[in-house]
Amino acid sequence: MKKNLQHIISASALALFVFIAFGSMDDKESSSSSNSTTNESSNDSTNTEDENKTKWRYSEDIDEMDNTKRTVAYIKSENSIKFGFPYGNSNFTLSIRNWKGSNDVYLSCSKCQFISGFSGEKTYRIKFDDKAPIRVSANHSSSGSADVVFLGSASKIISKLKKSEKLMIEAEFYDSGMDNIIFYTKDFEWNVK
Repeated sequence: MKKNLQHIISASALALFVFIAFGSMDDKESSSSSNSTTNESSNDSTNTEDENKTKWRYSEDIDEMDNTKRTVAYIKSENSIKFGFPYGNSNFTLSIRNWKGSNDVYLSCSKCQFISGFSGEKTYRIKFDDKAPIRVSANHSSSGSADVVFLGSASKIISKLKKSEKLMIEAEFYDSGMDNIIFYTKDFEWNVK
């Protein structure tokens, strides 16, 4: 009798749990579908505005240690790359930084590891618009982070970015080989020395 009562209570608890789980799934589906509709309609209204705006973003801050200004321009990639476990889908950002009187160009990823070198021993091919690709050094960051790679020939890249509409970077990734990252670079402005 006691075992039967335990089985009835267990079965009732399980049935209640299943009922609650299915009920909450319906709520989530209806709220997510209304959110996606809202997002789509708001995206439609901003798409026409965004066509006239540059994709570049700019920021400035002050290094509190020595009161030097750091200026950064950055742009998100048009494509993403799907890597194997544990990384998954990765997005990329190209950044131009002026700090302590020097310009740097670096590439970062949301979930990946770049293969890069030290002191110019590793190179990546980059291509502006339909011009022939050029090779630039691909160096580790000073912090040793594998999700950031610094590109050499910064002044040459900056000069070409000002005149280009598209940049393709052929980067090398840990356990994945080479792949292309694409940026639409139109309207890049950089007057920082």
